[in-house]
Amino acid sequence: MRNVRQNELKTSADALRDADSRTEDETNHIETGLSEFDRQLNAGLRPGQLIVIGGRPGLGKSALMAQIILNAARSHRAGLIASLEMTPGEIAERGLKTIGRQRFAELPVWFSEAHEFSKLVALIRLARRRHGIQLACVDYLQLMESPIGKNELRERQVATMSRGLKRLAMELQIPILLGSQLNRESEKR
Repeated sequence: MRNVRQNELKTSADALRDADSRTEDETNHIETGLSEFDRQLNAGLRPGQLIVIGGRPGLGKSALMAQIILNAARSHRAGLIASLEMTPGEIAERGLKTIGRQRFAELPVWFSEAHEFSKLVALIRLARRRHGIQLACVDYLQLMESPIGKNELRERQVATMSRGLKRLAMELQIPILLGSQLNRESEKR
């Protein structure tokens, strides 16, 4: 059995202090630019969160995540958009509909088309270290190539990647938006 260190256990008083500091420190919140969404999230996105945005195909998951990153970038919050759904050019075309060309070119946003999970994780770490990104989005999970064997069930591969992204969000202390396509069978339920 592994040795447990004292600092691995926290008291309820420690948990309350943590909750209070999260509430008081509004500089850590990243507003999405969507007031109702921010209200639902208690003032916006927070460091260490993995926020899954799920929906059926064609309902705007990609557009929503890109818009959140672009809105945050307008407030000088650097971000990364990792998309296998849309190219950086397609995202730029959409962004230009709400942001002028010059302003868009100056936004602190980086793009990745990495499809291999481990490469994506490395790029997010690099972007955090080099460019100080404060949030990232991955669009979308089911298009990623899993780090575990191809013989594994896809459900297990998706679960492994989801856990990996949550750990990465906590490690880097940034929120990560994760697009996930829901099965069309969900419509029948």
